[in-house]
Amino acid sequence: GSDIGKISAEQFTPTDSCFVFDLTVEPQFRRQDVAKNLLARALRHSGCATIVPVTIEHDAIAFWAHLALSKKLPVRLGLIYREVEVLRHAMVAVRPYQGDK
Repeated sequence: GSDIGKISAEQFTPTDSCFVFDLTVEPQFRRQDVAKNLLARALRHSGCATIVPVTIEHDAIAFWAHLALSKKLPVRLGLIYREVEVLRHAMVAVRPYQGDK
C-alpha cells in the first residue's frame, strides 16, 4: 500500500502544545476527515493539550481556520506569549561566534 497522509509534529513541553510542521493528505483522500483523524491520533499519542500549526500552506488556511472555529479538536492558531518567549530565549547565542582563532 501507499501513504494517504502524513503528519510531522513535535511536543513543545513548556506549554504542552503540539507544534504541527507538516500535515499532508493525498488529493484523492481529501475531504474525508483523514487530516482531522491524523491530528486526533497525534494529539492522543503525544499527550499534548493543544494543536498549534506553525507552518500553514496558503491553500490550507481555510482548513485550519475551520478546524479552530469548529472546536472539534483543540486547535490554536498562533503562538501564546510563553511560547514566543521560550523560543526567543532559545535563539539567543550562549557565546557569540568569534571566528577561528
